[in-house]
Amino acid sequence: MEPIGPVLKGGALTITSRPLQRHLSNKDTTALAVMLGRLMKRFAHQDMTAAMPEYVADFEKLAVKYSLPKLEAAVEALRIDPEQAFFPKPDEVAKELERMADAEASERRRREGEAQRAEMERNFWEHVEWRMEREGLTEQQVLDTIRTPGYAGRKARNV
Repeated sequence: MEPIGPVLKGGALTITSRPLQRHLSNKDTTALAVMLGRLMKRFAHQDMTAAMPEYVADFEKLAVKYSLPKLEAAVEALRIDPEQAFFPKPDEVAKELERMADAEASERRRREGEAQRAEMERNFWEHVEWRMEREGLTEQQVLDTIRTPGYAGRKARNV
């Protein structure tokens, strides 16, 4: 086995002096501009001219971090919020994105828990059937021997 040589200058593992910048594609940048234009029309009573360059930069960072479709969903949620009287600030959109991410994670955990419970239920009944075949017992006789909490006291299925 050969020893690993030093990384060549300019190679894939070279450390750069500045962090890599991630940007939206031209198509996504255009979509972001259109979304912000619609949002400005919605809040036409505000003059956003001075703040808009900074807002665009912040919204682009949010789109890169979370994705443009998620950013659009968060802006839409704030846009129709009856308490949202002013153009949503990037930090408000970021909070909405975090709230949406938390809700998605909670829903994912709930679905995973349901799937796990369904699998445990299938495994339980497979075990009951295995014991019925192995020990020559009826389903109810097997169920009467089970003492595990959550499974004890069950009645035979009407199959």
